[in-house]
Amino acid sequence: TTVHDDVEKNLLCGILEEEQIPYLLKDRGSGDAVRILSGLSFFGTDIFVPTALLEKATELLDAYRNQDIETIRQQIIELKKINVDINQIAEQMISGIITSLDLQLLPIVEPLTEVSKSNFPEVKLLSVLATPTIKSPTAIQATPRAAVVTNPAPAKVVETKPSKEEKKKRFVNKLKRYKYLYVMMIPAIVTLLLFNYLPMFGITIAFKDYNIMKGVWRSPWADNNGMEYFIKIFSEPYVLKVLKNTLLLSFYKLVFGMPAPIILALFINEVNNKFFKKSVQTISYLPHFLSWVIIAGLVNNFFSPSSGIIPIIMKLVTGNSTQLSLLTDEKYFRAIIVITSIWKEIGWGSIIYLASISGIDPSQYEAAVIDGASRFQRMIYITLPSLVPLIVTQLIMRCGSILNAGFDQVFNMYNSMVMNVADIIDTYTYRIGLVEMDYGFSSAVGLFKSVVGIFMILLTNYISKKITGENNALWA
Repeated sequence: TTVHDDVEKNLLCGILEEEQIPYLLKDRGSGDAVRILSGLSFFGTDIFVPTALLEKATELLDAYRNQDIETIRQQIIELKKINVDINQIAEQMISGIITSLDLQLLPIVEPLTEVSKSNFPEVKLLSVLATPTIKSPTAIQATPRAAVVTNPAPAKVVETKPSKEEKKKRFVNKLKRYKYLYVMMIPAIVTLLLFNYLPMFGITIAFKDYNIMKGVWRSPWADNNGMEYFIKIFSEPYVLKVLKNTLLLSFYKLVFGMPAPIILALFINEVNNKFFKKSVQTISYLPHFLSWVIIAGLVNNFFSPSSGIIPIIMKLVTGNSTQLSLLTDEKYFRAIIVITSIWKEIGWGSIIYLASISGIDPSQYEAAVIDGASRFQRMIYITLPSLVPLIVTQLIMRCGSILNAGFDQVFNMYNSMVMNVADIIDTYTYRIGLVEMDYGFSSAVGLFKSVVGIFMILLTNYISKKITGENNALWA
């Protein structure tokens, strides 16, 4: 292939093999792009360029535009691992970076000049200077691809770690640069300390025979070196039944409740009628703003054995003339809890997915349409994979609250007839702690629930990192 004179001025074509990269897009109107990629413009015929070099250079350009110093450091280290004669390119990139960024980047980009010669001596590169307009290209002959060594010896990489003084200087510079943002964070940090960390001293109640008249610190320690209540948790049969009910309800809500807002967001995204789309969004959002006290009253009216619309419909469908009391039937209670929970939160939960969908590059859909993909195929192969990082994050957070089955919902909807399947850890703790005033045992149950939640977050994050990679985990 050759470079034609009628190529647009804002596009420099790299003369590459067809199975490599068809062309290198370069914004001639952007001085930044020209300076960074000045050494990556190729003219002539049959020039072979490693794909990895172009990919790393493009990532470096993105980091440069975002002024992301740490990413620039990492991308330069990766560039040093690529075996290609890029000494001349390195000089051009360094001159472009230094003239555009602060001088504090100098120790970061300097090591790039130490890239050793590779086993690509036949490849000739043309380093184009960063000028507003580049003169007509001159063809440069290079050895055909077949003559190029494809398995070069790996280059030695020397990673330099910043000294303590450099770290301190960077920290001070960040404080000065973002001082107003840090000031805005102070109220949130104070609130977090007062209402989240300071009350943690009350955890000691779980290890003490708490007496409300003596207070936390003067109350005696519980038996068995303070572990009496924790032993009771695993030895009392009813606590195990409550734990089972909690896990089942949470599992059902996770399996059926988490996919619901994702599916709704996918369907809403496919609707072209704006009025219908906004109407569906508004109607699905409204139940979120209703308290469980109001929803419990509505559910009781809907499922009333004498006048409820649900039992009437079931009588017409089944032909059974006996009165159906679904809320007092253990077989239906869990299903009612899960369905009402989905109905209340499906619209609100879809907001974050719709926001993520709006950030997907439209060119992906345009390319899929050109390739003949249907709307369903675009949804499955473009939209859904783009939501995977968000879905994984949501899954990790929900697994962390696996023992939170919804106190407000269950407390307002359960009754003595369904206590065997409806009593969960939160309602049990409420009765033991506030009604029977056994604060030590209720605190021990609450602490156990919190520890399980932390363990589930760590476990889910670890599994997510192993399956989908570190980019989709909450932390590496």
